[in-house]
Amino acid sequence: MAYDQLDPFGEARADWRSAMVAAQVANAFRGKTDKALTAEDFMPRFESNRPRRTPEELEAMMQPWARMHNRRETQRRKDAKS
Repeated sequence: MAYDQLDPFGEARADWRSAMVAAQVANAFRGKTDKALTAEDFMPRFESNRPRRTPEELEAMMQPWARMHNRRETQRRKDAKS
């Protein structure tokens, strides 16, 4: 893959193009005191040093969100019937 090192193509190149556009858009709307973002800030990261969470930990993380969603959905349905 020596050619790929000289002139990258494929999905890695597409990720860089998208990251550059995302950085430009984000920087256009950032505040004066906010740090300028780079394309690197928007590049996907597929490897992680974080430990894997157990299903129980994931469930505990999602419970508050699920309760909030269900409350809103119940209220939305009540309002629709009124």
